[in-house]
Amino acid sequence: ESDCFNVVRLNKIYRQSNRSDIVINAHKIMTNEEIDLSKKSNDFIFIKQSNPDNVMDSVISLVRDKLPSYVNASSNELQIMTPMRKGPLGVEALNSFLQKSLNPSSNQKKEKEYDATVFREGDKVMQIKNNYQKEWFVYNDKKMPVDKGLGVYNGDIGTISEIDMLTGLSISRDLNALNGDISTGIGNGIDRLVFPQPVNMLSTNRGDLVSLL
Repeated sequence: ESDCFNVVRLNKIYRQSNRSDIVINAHKIMTNEEIDLSKKSNDFIFIKQSNPDNVMDSVISLVRDKLPSYVNASSNELQIMTPMRKGPLGVEALNSFLQKSLNPSSNQKKEKEYDATVFREGDKVMQIKNNYQKEWFVYNDKKMPVDKGLGVYNGDIGTISEIDMLTGLSISRDLNALNGDISTGIGNGIDRLVFPQPVNMLSTNRGDLVSLL
C-alpha cells in the first residue's frame, strides 16, 4: 500500500483442490468474504460450542469416534490445533485431557514422568531440538533394517512405541514421516506431548485431517 515495493498477491488456487471447502473458505477469509457455516461439506465442518467442557466433548467425539472411519485414519493421524497454550482449551490442558481419553493408563503400557509430564507408550510426541547426528532406521515387516539415515529435527512428530524403564529411553516411530525407529531420551529432544498443537506449528507439520479449536 505504500508503493515502496512491487507487490504480487496470490489469489488463485493452483496446487490445492479448488473443490475443497477448506481451501475455498481460507481464500474467503483472506478477502473478508462471509463463510456459509450452515453449508454441508465433505471436508469443512463447523460445530458451535461456547462452553469449554462441551468443546472438549465435541473434540473427543470427532477424533476418537467419528472421524477415523470417515477419513480412514487413526486418531493419532488426526491433528488438533488450538491458538493458545494456557487456559481450559490451551495446549497444556488439552494434552492432559486427550491423553487420558485417547491413550489412557494401562498395566500393559509403561510410562515415565519428566518435568511434571507423564509420557506413556502410545503417546503422540514431538521432537523440539534439532539433532543432526541422530541415527534412524526403517524396518520391513520382518523387523530387518532396510534403510537408515541421520538427523531428527524440531517439529518432527512420532509415537512412543516403547519406554525402557532402566535407561529412560523411548523409541519413537514415524518421526520425520519415515516410519523409522529412533531411540532417544525423554527430555533429550522429545519432551512435548502433541495430542493438540499450537496453531503456529501447523506450518511445520501436517495431518491427514485437522481439527481447529
